[in-house]
Amino acid sequence: MVSTAAPARRDCSIPYWILFGVLSFFTICLMLDIVRSFYLKRKKIAKKEKSEKKETTTTTDVGATGNQQ
Repeated sequence: MVSTAAPARRDCSIPYWILFGVLSFFTICLMLDIVRSFYLKRKKIAKKEKSEKKETTTTTDVGATGNQQ
């Protein structure tokens, strides 16, 4: 004879799909934050190199010639 009783349900206050969704959301946010930090660091280094290159091409040594007597 086949049993017609419903299978026993587990007592879980939070459904697994909600937990999975929340963990997925936080994982995606963490990955985006890591990518953003690398992007900003790279942008800062590029800006610094650009300003250093600009300084080396436009700097003149005025003080050395003005102080000689």
